[in-house]
Amino acid sequence: MLAALARFEARRKAERQIRSNERRRAEGIPTSAWKAFGWTREGELIEEEAEAVRRAFDAFLGEPSLSIRRIREDLNSAGHRTARGSEFSVDAVRYLLANPQYAGYIKHYSSGELYPVKGKAFPPIVSEQTWRAAVAKLEDNVRRSARQGNQPKYLLSTIGLCGKCGATLVSGTNSRKQPTYRCGEQFHLTRQREPVDAMVTEAVLTRLSSVDVHDLVMPQEDAGPDREELLTERNGLVERVKELSPLLRDIHQPVLEITAASPGVPSAASARAPSRQTSPRWARRRSSTTTSSRTRRTSSGSSSAVRRRWRR
Repeated sequence: MLAALARFEARRKAERQIRSNERRRAEGIPTSAWKAFGWTREGELIEEEAEAVRRAFDAFLGEPSLSIRRIREDLNSAGHRTARGSEFSVDAVRYLLANPQYAGYIKHYSSGELYPVKGKAFPPIVSEQTWRAAVAKLEDNVRRSARQGNQPKYLLSTIGLCGKCGATLVSGTNSRKQPTYRCGEQFHLTRQREPVDAMVTEAVLTRLSSVDVHDLVMPQEDAGPDREELLTERNGLVERVKELSPLLRDIHQPVLEITAASPGVPSAASARAPSRQTSPRWARRRSSTTTSSRTRRTSSGSSSAVRRRWRR
């Protein structure tokens, strides 16, 4: 009973949080409970952090462009910390460059829809064009890595899928420097890498030690059509067409000879003389009606002759 009440309370709390986030997005207020890097909790601009954000975007989009690892080192060496008070990681820098709030928008990560920030709080730090260019470059880097075919370094790299949206999992670290798997497209799922790898390894070894694993991994025999038999049938049909072609080109060739040269085709005489079994039902009904009429006329004529002789 207590467990059911606890689940009900947790579900109701989650529903209230969802409604609160929807209301805040509609009003143009960021929904995150953490202080965003570059502003205070009330939305006032912090010039030192805002300048660090602009330098990060310029370094990532400039020529020559700096890598995300180099931008992370520059932010940490300058003494900047994330909203949770830890040093910047590669994932944190990637999140900073992809965060639409720096361009004056709030993103609903479940649908991908953008809502403009309203009011004087949380003024944009970079332009929308700069932010979209950074997002495009981040996506291009992901596609380039996929085309190069890098060998996976961790167990679930490139094969693990997010349980919420189905995106591919990527590896990283959390604020406590623990290795993790997280969603590669959105920031709504993170799991520690070591226990996940141990669980998956144990499950795979258990499945491979089962009795029927040999039947699962062995290639199945192809039960498709016999190629040699189809080629033989094709060659026979081609030769038959060659034999019948001269007969079909001659317009004066009798139909009976062409039919006789083609086995399986009914002759013209048989086609013109249908049997009683194959005649239409209406034809049989008409013939029976005609025969009955003739019989009645004959019987009536005989009766008239008998009556005339009796009168005499």
